[in-house]
Amino acid sequence: MLLNEGIFVPEDNDQLVLDFVTSDSFPLYYQPGVLDTHFYGHILMIRSDNEKREGRVNSPHYVKFKNLFLKICKQNDVKPSLIYRMAINSNFTHPDPFSGVHEDHGFEHTNFIMYLSEFTNGETYLFDYQYQITDIIKPELNKYAFFKGPHAAGTCLPGERRLVFVTTFRETK
Repeated sequence: MLLNEGIFVPEDNDQLVLDFVTSDSFPLYYQPGVLDTHFYGHILMIRSDNEKREGRVNSPHYVKFKNLFLKICKQNDVKPSLIYRMAINSNFTHPDPFSGVHEDHGFEHTNFIMYLSEFTNGETYLFDYQYQITDIIKPELNKYAFFKGPHAAGTCLPGERRLVFVTTFRETK
């Protein structure tokens, strides 16, 4: 279920972070066989499997991205109380139209995605619990979305890279 989407307009410090993540200097690591696809990623915060506990910080770059995420949350009146997971994912083309449909946690949470590169296709597909597509988030540079429920990552064209910033969290009620 799509909750909100928009385009983030970075200020100077934000742009430095966005430029860094798209540079050749930002470290990405091979993630084999996740959801039947292979990709490179940078785990900023290791996923929590406990709804009452935040994930574990895994990267010296975590604070930069947490601040960016919190800034976008504030602009959208979203109030996170716990962050469960945070990562940068770099996907490439694959033969299926999208990755496996999944939910990131077995407990209630909200998802955040921000597109960090320009590419063709590579939409994010949102599903209901009967696995019917309910919404499609079309990628655009610096576009973000908040959503809940099952979802899947679309594939980009050959020679392109789908670079996204993802976070899962619990909202203050």
